[in-house]
Amino acid sequence: MSRLDDASDARLSRAGGWLHAAGLAVAAALFAAVYIPAIGALHSQQAGIAAQTDAATQLLDSAEALRREHADLVARQAEVQTRTGQLLSRIPETPQESEFLAHIARLAHQSPLAVRNFRPVATTDYDHYSEIEVHLTAVASYEGLCRFLAGLESLPRLCTVKRFSIVSEPAAQVVVTPAASGALAATWPVEITLTIYFTPPPGSAEGRHRRAP
Repeated sequence: MSRLDDASDARLSRAGGWLHAAGLAVAAALFAAVYIPAIGALHSQQAGIAAQTDAATQLLDSAEALRREHADLVARQAEVQTRTGQLLSRIPETPQESEFLAHIARLAHQSPLAVRNFRPVATTDYDHYSEIEVHLTAVASYEGLCRFLAGLESLPRLCTVKRFSIVSEPAAQVVVTPAASGALAATWPVEITLTIYFTPPPGSAEGRHRRAP
């Protein structure tokens, strides 16, 4: 009887081992069937989240660049508006040639430049403004002429230089005068044509007849 019992126990032990191994195989198969796809899905989700994060970062960087560009454009627009306002403030509604002559005389004294003649020569009307050509003759050194031309930009009245010329011939026209330092400085006759502007209101007599530039 004991031999039969021992054989039966051995068979049962082997059967239990097979069942345990089969259980492990089934568990491994279940793990492979369930968890491995889940892990793959998690990896895919992680890759998708990383791609979305990169896209969001690029979008934020682009948005920041757009905000900087917008701020730059706003600042430039404000600068243009300020510059435009400053220019418009230097354009009166009436010709005011005598006031402009006073500005020219003051600048000529500071340069120095000796004005010999000053006269308006032509007025042209456009849709929204009018312009007057002013011709002047003067005598100045190169230094004085340069200072005078540079100073025109800072005059209270907006004006532009249309043309200018220096008369160097005949030589008899060249005048030598004492400069501020006491040395002698040569001066030449010069001719300058300036353009000044004014913007008459639409209901005024000057504003009734306009033409396109």
